Amino acid sequence: MAAMRTCSRWLCALLLLLGAAGCNSEYTSSHQPQSDALVARLHDAIRHGAWEALPRIYDPSYLEQNDRREIARRWEELTRRFGPIRSFRLQASQHDARLQGEFYFYRYAVLFDHGSAEETITVYRSSRTGRLAVSGHRVEVNRG
Repeated sequence: MAAMRTCSRWLCALLLLLGAAGCNSEYTSSHQPQSDALVARLHDAIRHGAWEALPRIYDPSYLEQNDRREIARRWEELTRRFGPIRSFRLQASQHDARLQGEFYFYRYAVLFDHGSAEETITVYRSSRTGRLAVSGHRVEVNRG
């Protein structure tokens, strides 16, 4: 009986060591603060109409598919329709680490003087280049 307890303890200790050895700090490292700062820069650019900052914030492939003049026009149209932006309120965020890189997903409520919209932002950090950039951005006006 005592021999079985000793064997069980050794087995538990071995499993704990193997589990700890399998942890790789490179894989589990998060760039959440940098991603949050990038989203804050995006919101600052939107709020102040600093559209020239967009190429430093968005991934080049996103801007190939979405003209920055069209992005600017869309936000200007929203502020004409609903008034100035009062705030961007974080509703949810998620980090998803994958082999090819890290994804950070954000959902914001955009509050205007006379309305609101839901904003979804995807930030991608390539494991190859290490660059963080907005790779997806969608805004939908709340009806009602």
